[in-house]
Formats: sequence, C-alpha cells, structure tokens
Amino acid sequence: MERLPVTAGDCKRRANGSPRRSIRRWAVTLLLGGALISALAACGSDDDSGDGGVLASAQDKGTIVVGVANEKPFGYLEGNQVKGFVPDLGGAILKNLGVANMKGVVTQFDGLIPGLQAKRYDMIAAGMSVTIDRCKAALFSNPFFTIPGQMAVKKGNPLGLENIEDVASKDARLGVLAGSIALTGAKASGVDNVQTYPDVPAGLDALRAGRIDAFADGTVTIAPSVAQDSSLGTSKPFFIVLDGKKVVASGAFVFRKGDEELVQKFNAELKKMLDDGSVLELAKPYGLGPAEINSAKAFTADQLCKTVDL
Repeated sequence: MERLPVTAGDCKRRANGSPRRSIRRWAVTLLLGGALISALAACGSDDDSGDGGVLASAQDKGTIVVGVANEKPFGYLEGNQVKGFVPDLGGAILKNLGVANMKGVVTQFDGLIPGLQAKRYDMIAAGMSVTIDRCKAALFSNPFFTIPGQMAVKKGNPLGLENIEDVASKDARLGVLAGSIALTGAKASGVDNVQTYPDVPAGLDALRAGRIDAFADGTVTIAPSVAQDSSLGTSKPFFIVLDGKKVVASGAFVFRKGDEELVQKFNAELKKMLDDGSVLELAKPYGLGPAEINSAKAFTADQLCKTVDL
C-alpha cells in the first residue's frame, strides 16, 4: 500500500478549490489494522459538508483523518508509531466500509472533541466513554467495551485507597486525565483535591514524585502501566457510584454532529464484528477479554447518552 503524500497545497485547498487556513501539526507514520496512517504536517480534514458527507468523501479519497490520545492500550505513541486497540478496530471497520487508509493525529485527551469540532480530523479513535454532556457536542458509536476503574498508588497502598469514596473520605490527592470521566466522577463523589494530567505517564510521574496520592483510570490502563514499577501498586477495581447507581464506563468512537450516515454504517459493521468475535480477537493482545468486550453488548449509545451523567 502506498504512502499518501500530503503537500502544502493539499492543506490550503477545500473541495471547491477555495483556500483554507492550514493547521500544522506533526503526526506519525504507521501501519494500523491493515490501514495506513501516514505522517503529516496535519492540515486536518477537508470540508465534507457537500453531497454525501464525510463517508462518501473518505471513500472517494480512500482515506480518513482520525484523532487518538496517548493512552495505553487504547491509542498511544510507541517510538514513532501510533498503536492501540481502538485504532486497530477503527481501521478494520473503515476498511469494510471502503476506506483503506487513515491519517492519525495524536491529541491530548481533553482536546479530542474540540479538535473534532474544528475539523482537524473526522472521527475520534480513543475509546472515549459515552456521557450525557459529551453527546451534546458529538455523535457516538455504540460501545464496544466497558471497564471498571482502578488507581495507581504507592507500593503497599499506605493510605488504603481502594475506590473514589476512600479518596474523598481521607482527603487524599487524586490525579486523573484531563477531560476524563474519572475527573467528573471524582468531583461528583466529593473529592476536593483533583489534579489533571495530559496523559497517563505524566500522572504516574506525579505519583512517584509524591505530588499526588493516587492516579485513577481504567483497569486495562493502570495495571500494565505499573506492573514493572516496584515503587507502585494498584487499588482493587471499582466503579464510580452516584446516587446509588453504578456508572458505566464505556468505550466508543466519536463523530461530528451531522455525520449520522457514517455512524449508522459504522455501527452496523461494529455489530457484525462484536457478534462474530472479531472485536474480542483484536482486543486480546491489548489486555481486554470477554468480560470487557461482551459487557458492552448490553448498551447502545442512545441509552448511555441519556443515563451517564458525568
């Protein structure tokens, strides 16, 4: 498969030939789930508001631009390559929809939806949870995994922090990803001292340095991140509970408002892959198993958009 060249002229032209402002952001060349994600001084996605929308444009050009975050195992940088379960799955689905190539842009987690709205990319492949507030800003695919939360702590868990309620009751200092549901969940649970970080490595560095007492994220992120660090340990897995109800932490793809056709066709392919076990097979190398993948089948984006109030 040939690398897709990106020129300065490409960044300046809209589909109708009029000039547009370019956004210069370096991404990474990578081969992902059979789809090529090319390095680019990323000018973002073209204006696809004409007939056919984003999907028709991507099929015509053979490529689509996706945003990912630096979070293992969902989407992350390794050397000069972007890897992860979610981009792998997204690439496989898009290939089934006739889009063979993807261009990836790595963006800080809390900047993913603003970047999507600004048309720097056409979809988000970061395993973002579906919530009421996020659904006001973007469209979500149906979820394809759910996971409990977990905290990285100092070795031996000296403060005895096993869940968000412990953090609140002991007035501990908690670190989370900026823009994550761990942030909104912690605040809703009464945690007063919450620090945000751009990615998991930055949060773990703060924990090692003693600037926070715990760092919260999902189990499949926390456990492998601390496994080889003898100075750190983990809490037990937990779910955030608000008003007596367990909050569903899900993973989904995210699209711009107005791209309903793409979401509908994307969901159809996603369902096929969930039903035939393909999603589970893609997930296994990244530490997700039947518990995380099969649990997502009980939910739809429409349900979560109305119930997950974080």
